[in-house]
Amino acid sequence: MCDLSQGIMDKGIEKGRAEGLEKGRAEGLEKGIEKGLERGRIAGLSEAVMNAMEITNMPITEVMNALKIDEEVQPEIIKYINSLNQ
Repeated sequence: MCDLSQGIMDKGIEKGRAEGLEKGRAEGLEKGIEKGLERGRIAGLSEAVMNAMEITNMPITEVMNALKIDEEVQPEIIKYINSLNQ
């Protein structure tokens, strides 16, 4: 391969690497923000559940059902609350 071809190939590789890194950072940041928002949502719901449990003396599942918390999220809330009590 001649020097010109090698130089063009090296620049292409460098540009591709830079674009890949930039894209990876952007995707990582986006996923991090989404994960952080979800954790904040779980923490907020957990706080509401704990307050309602204290006020009503109802079990956790009854409180979550009364608050109409999605059944798919309920195990995450239980896990979060249990982690606070350890």
